[in-house]
Amino acid sequence: MGLKGPFLHSVLFKKGKNGYYDKATVIYRDIIFRYSMLVRIEGQPTSRPFKDYELANWLLDNNTDFRDRYTIGPDRYTKRSSRIKNTIRKIQGKIDDLIKLGLIKRAGTVKQSKGTGTVFLYEFTRHTYFFLALLGSVGDESADEEVYNILQLILTDENAPSIFIFYSNLFKKIKERGLFSEIIIYPLTEAFFANKTYSHIMDLIFAKRELDDQKIMIWNSLQSETLKELDKDTRDRVLLILRDRIQDNIVSKVRSLKDYEEALIRSKESAQTLAVESYCKDCNTYVCALVDVIEYLDAISFPTDEPIRKICPTCSNNSLIIPKIPP
Repeated sequence: MGLKGPFLHSVLFKKGKNGYYDKATVIYRDIIFRYSMLVRIEGQPTSRPFKDYELANWLLDNNTDFRDRYTIGPDRYTKRSSRIKNTIRKIQGKIDDLIKLGLIKRAGTVKQSKGTGTVFLYEFTRHTYFFLALLGSVGDESADEEVYNILQLILTDENAPSIFIFYSNLFKKIKERGLFSEIIIYPLTEAFFANKTYSHIMDLIFAKRELDDQKIMIWNSLQSETLKELDKDTRDRVLLILRDRIQDNIVSKVRSLKDYEEALIRSKESAQTLAVESYCKDCNTYVCALVDVIEYLDAISFPTDEPIRKICPTCSNNSLIIPKIPP
């Protein structure tokens, strides 16, 4: 079964065989790159509410395809009100796509100007302005501060889950060390253009970053430091997510899935326990064991050629080697 859209990259950057953006892409781009800035509230990463009628009315004058259709095309004698209605019908699916991508949200309803019905109000999300700031930061270090500030607003929303609080604190530490561009902005930008299947803007924010060994160590070290500073309830919630990410990566590499399943069941007893498959050099056998998640994260902060060693439950020697697999 093929992947289903919409996808962030294809919606905004899809080009036809001639090398130009196709008509649908231009409409999406006009909405995100131009109209979002027109309705943005000054000094804030959010927009005023708008109706599909307002957006359609603006597109008629500012989107090349719609403008040409009603100025030099066969529909040039169509009344303005009919043009707007036709345009609303054409863009409704695109608005729905942008909602799915997390770039637009419904912000309530309002009474129609004519009749007794109601129509939706829409707003551009903080994620839209984060995304625009991220793309605009390429080659412009002055834009880095805006990327960071909007990202922190997203992560510290009053309804933010524990994992967002964790990342907010982690990103703050990274920025304080002057590494926000190198560890967050540049890798995220590269990830966006390399992976064309992000179906929501949050997928991009938490995308896997391609970092060199030194930056991986910095990331892992600050990650462990951040975890230890969280209150116990928040830390346990975050550890559940990080632990599952590591175990998801481990499960595809284990030799004995049956033995590993047993270890996974035992790991559920504590949020701070991680199930791993390790190798004992002295016994020459693979052993599924439980380790402390924070200790594990501390260990992977060191160079990758230094193995994690534990006492083997079979031979009691310090010969159990645990592979380093980051979350």
